[in-house]
Amino acid sequence: MIKASITSKGQITIPKEIREYLSLDTGDNIVFRVDEAKKIVTFEKDIETVKCPMCFGNGEFDSHGSVHDKHVNLKCPVCQSSGLIKTDISAFQEIANLMHVSMKYSIAVSLIQRDEDPAKKLIPVIKLTSKLYPQDILNRLQDYYQVRLIDECAPKNFSDQTKFMNPSDSALDEILCLLQTFEAREKVRNWFRYDRNIFSPNK
Repeated sequence: MIKASITSKGQITIPKEIREYLSLDTGDNIVFRVDEAKKIVTFEKDIETVKCPMCFGNGEFDSHGSVHDKHVNLKCPVCQSSGLIKTDISAFQEIANLMHVSMKYSIAVSLIQRDEDPAKKLIPVIKLTSKLYPQDILNRLQDYYQVRLIDECAPKNFSDQTKFMNPSDSALDEILCLLQTFEAREKVRNWFRYDRNIFSPNK
């Protein structure tokens, strides 16, 4: 049990162990939740969220005639049907979350570290398969995670870690081959050849 005292001004210092456990830092906001029935107050770090880029905040995909020729609303596994995703989560955390709910969404997930090709060896490859989701949606989902992996794992410029290194055309082609859709390939190509800043608004 960890205790803390309230000051005369009604303030409290969050113990170091709790700050570390919740990854709290100066300037972070805290959300308090009140359970009136149990008379319990809990708090957690306020994590910023944005509209899910896959389902556009709807929590599901509108699929016409893709599954057994019927109108089917397929739940979005990226936001887990909530319509929102956290902004301070890594690609590997997102993929771990997907693996955790993969059976619920009928999606098989594999993450492969390829060592035989220098252009790819630092970038894990994600593969998604499903008998429920149509291939076009599955390609978009797979590219979402693969782009996140490229963003985090591709070598960065030594003098400016916010920018990617400039690979040869053949090395860049190898990286782009990891992606299924034209939109994802163009986004990543622009990172390396034009803006190359991973914090670009185009991201």
